[in-house]
Amino acid sequence: MQRIWREGQLGGITGVKNKLTKNCGRKRIEIDMDSIKTVPLHERTTFQDLANALGVSRSTLYNRFKEGYFRRHTNDLKFSLTDDNKKARVKYCLSMLGNNIPNAPTFNPMYNIVYIDEKWFYRTRRNQKYYLANDEERPQRAVKSKNFIEKVMVLTVVARPRFDEHGVCTFDGKIGNFPFVYVEPAKRWSPNRDRGMTCICT
Repeated sequence: MQRIWREGQLGGITGVKNKLTKNCGRKRIEIDMDSIKTVPLHERTTFQDLANALGVSRSTLYNRFKEGYFRRHTNDLKFSLTDDNKKARVKYCLSMLGNNIPNAPTFNPMYNIVYIDEKWFYRTRRNQKYYLANDEERPQRAVKSKNFIEKVMVLTVVARPRFDEHGVCTFDGKIGNFPFVYVEPAKRWSPNRDRGMTCICT
């Protein structure tokens, strides 16, 4: 310590600065990126699992990831189609052909087809983004349970849009949304409503 203090008084900051500029400091931990391929997929779903399989620390592995030595992949499930499923799909596609001309096939206009499907709609989202002014108060949203948000089921009916000869849309294809609810007076009293008040039932 006396030597460092004396060198600092004589030379200032340059007197105590480290002079070992080449082979000094903490050594870089190298990782064989090809060894990742040998790790089973179920053992490399997280940084910690992959670090344990490679025998390195999680921070070292994360630094190599930020440097681009390996990448993250989100894997989606695919449908497992049997031969009968594939034949049914091809048969359905062939049924959409309007004529039997092999060189110039055309598809059916599909103006006589209506698509019907049911859908759940939540009353609100768990996390909602808003853009507010600087002097505007933060909106307050409250539900009884964030895991069980109120929702309603509707039947949605759509068809192919129609256009005239000028390209103007005469029918947008939206037929309607029909909720699976009905309105009737409440039969019993509850903390939410009195008996006889109008309520929505599913």
